[in-house]
Amino acid sequence: MNMKIFSSQVRKAYKAIEGCCNWELSDYLDFFCIFFRLHKYKTGHEHYNIPTERLQDIMENLCFVMDDDGNYIEVYPEDSEAIIRQYFRTYFDCDYSIYHFMSGNIRLYRIYELGL
Repeated sequence: MNMKIFSSQVRKAYKAIEGCCNWELSDYLDFFCIFFRLHKYKTGHEHYNIPTERLQDIMENLCFVMDDDGNYIEVYPEDSEAIIRQYFRTYFDCDYSIYHFMSGNIRLYRIYELGL
């Protein structure tokens, strides 16, 4: 993945969602940098490209997760690296893509495991 092009996509998506949650542009850029670096370490290959529309959806949902009772739990930027690391330490029979990370209760259970 070309990070220069991807960073431009993140900036574009951020402009569309700015103010929807507590994350700044730099928080999103840091998140994706960490995620893609650990993805490559775990899988041995680069993460595939993400269309800008899907990227915007991901970014809108990064700042919260829904618990089993339907309540929203805020996800703070400073906790994102720990959540990502816990994700990659957990065995899944999957491609460890950002789509998997964002699906179902994946993030919620990593948050529980970390006691956040």
